[in-house]
Amino acid sequence: MIVLAAFSAGTWICTYLYAPYPMWDIFIPAGLVVQNTPLEGLRTMLQWDHILFFGASLLWLISLAADLHSAGLTRIWWSTWALVLLPLVFALGPGAAISAGWLVREELLIRRLSNAVAARKKA
Repeated sequence: MIVLAAFSAGTWICTYLYAPYPMWDIFIPAGLVVQNTPLEGLRTMLQWDHILFFGASLLWLISLAADLHSAGLTRIWWSTWALVLLPLVFALGPGAAISAGWLVREELLIRRLSNAVAARKKA
């Protein structure tokens, strides 16, 4: 997963540095206007797909963080996760940001599980 996150971040940074168009034009659709050519329609469809898929993934990750907090597995509030992930989106791209959030979540769960196993062995 770390390799995929690094590849995603590298792709995002290279796109940012070397693309002949602004990032806004590449990733944000112009709206729901009718496109003139099939290629423009495909571009708009992929832009909406990117936005909706990333938005759903981000909301899902933040809801998992809220579940971790409500279960007492972490003291990190969901709002803190959102405030950390949003700058990562702009710096490293959405794929790397979601991967980083997921890795932190998994690390918290593994740490909690290993502490529970160690406590059982002592008892």
